[in-house]
Amino acid sequence: MVRFVEAFRPNAVMIGLIEQVGTFTPEMRRLRLALRQSFVDRSARGIRWMQADGVADSGLDPVMMAEILGAMVDQTCYRWFFLGKEFDSPAVVEALTTAWARAIGVRDA
Repeated sequence: MVRFVEAFRPNAVMIGLIEQVGTFTPEMRRLRLALRQSFVDRSARGIRWMQADGVADSGLDPVMMAEILGAMVDQTCYRWFFLGKEFDSPAVVEALTTAWARAIGVRDA
């Protein structure tokens, strides 16, 4: 989670603009979806590894979980870094990590 937040932070203005312009410009929409897809792909791969290791719930669809949990993290970072919502950095990273882990069935998350 920390790596995603730290990657989003310096690029927040560009990501925010792509997000906004993507609602009415097909090229920007494709770019925004491509940016998200790379995150989803990496996350789904990580979930599959955790499932194989018996850490995450093997009954979950890793791609769907990566999509919805990625949207949670992405939207939080968008509000935080682009819209200026005040968050305590360690607290929000911990909350996102806990929500993510519990959603995929990590015990004692």
